[in-house]
Amino acid sequence: MERLRHIFTQSYWFWVISKIILIHILLIGTISLLGLGKLRSEEIFINTFGLIEAILLLITLVADFSASFRFKGIKVLTGVVLIVFGLGLIITLLIIAKGSQSDFYMLGYPFGFWMMLIGLFDLLNIKRAKRSKG
Repeated sequence: MERLRHIFTQSYWFWVISKIILIHILLIGTISLLGLGKLRSEEIFINTFGLIEAILLLITLVADFSASFRFKGIKVLTGVVLIVFGLGLIITLLIIAKGSQSDFYMLGYPFGFWMMLIGLFDLLNIKRAKRSKG
């Protein structure tokens, strides 16, 4: 676990930028779909949940840039939700893509894995590496 924490700490800015990209993807996707209307109740639930996750990610993004962030539980909650979302995406793709002739579904696997890694970044509450002056 310490090795993983070290890797995340050394690549801190990559994960912060990844989080910014994921926030954009979630906001654009969920707001555009919710704005269309005529969605089934399951689709409304999932998209609303995605919008809430984007808001939680925005809050944790503030924590990534602030040394005095006090709500560490939000980072843990966001990390757990992202890991569950990523795992849910991968499981859903395994079920849907089983009989499909399209290779398009294969793009979802790295995306689900990426979401899980961003969630792990938040769950481990990685801090920016301190640079030594010298």
